[in-house]
Amino acid sequence: VATATNTGPYCEGATISLTATGGGTYSWTGPNGFTSTSATPTITNSTSAMAGTYSVIVTALTCTASATSSVTINLVPVLTPITSQTVCPASNTTPITFVSTPAGASVSWTNSNTAIGIGANGNGNIAAFTGTNAGVTSLIGNFVATPTLSGCVGTATNFSITVSQLPVAVIGSNSPICVNATLNLTASGGTVYSWQGPDSFTSSTQNPSIANASLPMAGTYTVTVGVGGTCESTATVTVVVNPLPLVNIGSNSPVCENGTINLTSGGGVSYSWSGPPPNSFSSNTQNPSLNPATLNMAVNYTVTVTDANNCVNANVTTVVVNPLPQAPVTNPITYCENDIATNLTATNSTNSTLNWYGTNATGGVASSTGPTPATAASGTSTYYVSQTAIGCEGPRASLNVIVNPLPNASLGTVIGGCAPICRDFVVTSTSNNTSYAWDMGNGLASSTLPTLTHCYNDAGTFSVGLTVTDNQGCVKSFTFPSWVNVFSNPTASFIYNPMPVTILEPTVTFTDNSIGSNIISYNWNLGDTLNSTAVGQNIVFTYLTTGTYNVQLAIMTINGCVDTIYKPVEVLDDFTVYIPNAFSPNGDDINEEFYPIGNGISDEKYSFMIFDRWGELIFSTNKLNSHWDGKRMGRDNVVQQDTYIYKLSCRSFKGDSFAKSGHVNVIR
Repeated sequence: VATATNTGPYCEGATISLTATGGGTYSWTGPNGFTSTSATPTITNSTSAMAGTYSVIVTALTCTASATSSVTINLVPVLTPITSQTVCPASNTTPITFVSTPAGASVSWTNSNTAIGIGANGNGNIAAFTGTNAGVTSLIGNFVATPTLSGCVGTATNFSITVSQLPVAVIGSNSPICVNATLNLTASGGTVYSWQGPDSFTSSTQNPSIANASLPMAGTYTVTVGVGGTCESTATVTVVVNPLPLVNIGSNSPVCENGTINLTSGGGVSYSWSGPPPNSFSSNTQNPSLNPATLNMAVNYTVTVTDANNCVNANVTTVVVNPLPQAPVTNPITYCENDIATNLTATNSTNSTLNWYGTNATGGVASSTGPTPATAASGTSTYYVSQTAIGCEGPRASLNVIVNPLPNASLGTVIGGCAPICRDFVVTSTSNNTSYAWDMGNGLASSTLPTLTHCYNDAGTFSVGLTVTDNQGCVKSFTFPSWVNVFSNPTASFIYNPMPVTILEPTVTFTDNSIGSNIISYNWNLGDTLNSTAVGQNIVFTYLTTGTYNVQLAIMTINGCVDTIYKPVEVLDDFTVYIPNAFSPNGDDINEEFYPIGNGISDEKYSFMIFDRWGELIFSTNKLNSHWDGKRMGRDNVVQQDTYIYKLSCRSFKGDSFAKSGHVNVIR
């Protein structure tokens, strides 16, 4: 009896094992052209083409028999490749769905690193899970997925899930820095860097630098640090950009040769000065000085200033050193005592000014105007002058001023008498006089000699003038006051007060105003009907009635000279004004007009006006004898009964101004 069996079913690629029994020889045939004479043939690396029925013919001796065996070959499942993925901590992974060929395979998987947030193994698809990583390096889970279908296990598929470490951004800078310095920014903690900052700054460099820093670059800089993928962290740093110190530099330039150069600076805490050859000046003082100044010190000086922020700046100042001018040229001058001196002069250089120091060889206060020498006393005085050019004063020059004494002269005794008189005038002098000029008080004399005879025909007191010139050309004039007295007649005169005299003030004070010396008597006649008289220089008299009185004053001097004067004195009425408060212009010829009355009212600048209660002018006159008849100007009818306002302005006979306003009632 022939039998045929196999060990299947088989998975593709497995070895097919066939077995036949019942005979001595065997002859196998099957799919894919299979043949074999073995009782137990095998077929390696099976394929789906080898599936089917295998037949065997068994021969035993001369007998044959046949048998069949059906071989089943299942396909080995193949998974579609899985893409590895990387996520950040606390982020969800992408779900993984396994797809097999042929479809329907079951999948089992293993994970090499459960720290990423999923177990060590599992079956079927992998749902999204939250990745975990608390470390400083990435965690990698290596997955092996194996498919199984109909008992056939496919080739495992490998993939990985990486949970990156969360980068720790570390940021730094070389802040604070100064303007124009280089800003160095530093960052660490990742592999990818993205910078943002003030003044639109961006950079993808890990440690960027910004040259020539400016004030707008100050502020907060942010760096975003990544370690592959999208895992990022940020950090900030505040950058301070300090301004350069504002260097205040100056000097007292221009300075004069031999003066002191004062350099000044400010704006920092430390200072370094330098100057070029030939002096090669240097100093660490804030405000150094150079003394004495020489012409070769006229150069540019540079100060480098460091402030409290260690920022450095520099500035330059130019120093001008002007040379000293020479002393001005002077010439001595000679005066006579009491001459009217003029301002001293000296010759200075072009574009320079003179400095006069009076008699001070050193020190003193300079004046641009030459002094006027004192000539009140004879002698020699030395004055000093220098000149200033371009602000620099040179040495002083001396100028001698010689004052010669004036000649002297004297006359005899005072001369007196009545006109006419003639006298001899003789000069006595100790100086070396060369000429004389006489002024006798009533005309010049022609003589130039020291002796003169002169006559006076007119009365008066005469001063004698004498001008003497000596051999140095000095001239002095002498005045001998009241040297000749020729008596004259007095001139009578007087004044009186008050003016004018009124009957209300009839007492008159008469005051002598006579001209003449040594008047010894005053006799008055007051000119009234009683022929009143009085004796004395000044008198007081009271008149009893108005009128004009011719007053006489007779005077006499001690020398018997007399004079008489007459003056009229008018006694006037006094000034009074009366204005009524009502009148009745009703045609009964009683109290028909309204006007001021009084004594001593002048027509000069007279004004009388009437206004109604609304302030309208209804009557006006500039004549004292013009009265208001109660009618409005230009009309024939009398105004209505009412209260009206008057305004009076006038002058008294003395010329005093008088003004009055008030109310008047019109009664009808």
